[in-house]
Amino acid sequence: MIDQKFLNILLVLANSVAAIGLVAVWNKKGMMGKIGAIIVFGMVTCSGVIDIIIIKNDFAYPVKDEKAEPVIAYIKNQTPRNAVFLSYADIFDPVTLAGRKNYYGFFHSLAAPSRDETVKKLFELTIIDKTQLAQQHISYVLLPKWEKTDFAYTIDMNAWRVGLPVVFEDDRHVLFQVK
Repeated sequence: MIDQKFLNILLVLANSVAAIGLVAVWNKKGMMGKIGAIIVFGMVTCSGVIDIIIIKNDFAYPVKDEKAEPVIAYIKNQTPRNAVFLSYADIFDPVTLAGRKNYYGFFHSLAAPSRDETVKKLFELTIIDKTQLAQQHISYVLLPKWEKTDFAYTIDMNAWRVGLPVVFEDDRHVLFQVK
């Protein structure tokens, strides 16, 4: 997976190196060098401003999902920060909105292998095998109780209830803990 914070730090370092290079070009070259330095300076400045805007927006505009708010609050307040959840893939995923890791997630890195088949096998278990979940480092499983149109899995909710303890349930979600 691509780590956005690492990418931001890398961008800041690259911009710093570019700024040092610009000073060197400005001091040694003629008029064309100075024009080139001004153009590169403008590009580096725009790059830095865009990066700051992205970082600011991540914290300035939290997304609220009132229907998922109870499960978001539970996950945020009652689960470890390093917990990994098997949950449905959604752009407004309660797991990631609570600050935890979703094993499947909404956005997929091109560099990472696809987890589609693994997720399908795990969601469609009829006998819950904790070892299969533990092998993937999954700590919790969050299942929707409503008919989610983009949830293409056949879930045996009774098998999940028999196989794992329920730690949270409301009218929309059931959260199981893998122990």
